[in-house]
Amino acid sequence: MIATPQTISEFRAAALDDKVYQLLRRQLAVGWPLSQADVTSELKPYGTFADELAVSGDFVFKGNRIVIPQTYRQTILDKLHDTCIGVNSCIRRARDICQT
Repeated sequence: MIATPQTISEFRAAALDDKVYQLLRRQLAVGWPLSQADVTSELKPYGTFADELAVSGDFVFKGNRIVIPQTYRQTILDKLHDTCIGVNSCIRRARDICQT
């Protein structure tokens, strides 16, 4: 995972504190139910791609992408948006590049 040690530490703490994330980890450890009716309501959003989920250490992955705990998603979005130059800047940069 490419992230600063601080981000990984915050992420780990969020994952361990997030009840749904921990429920998902436990469900993956014992296996996904054959019937969608046997899946708890908190985990139903993961049901359509449950076969793509895997646990590695404290984290859940969907393929090679990490599943962000619900309680940490806004923090990640804020960090991503902090590095964004904005829509207008992107459009201006694209225009500048295309005109050269």
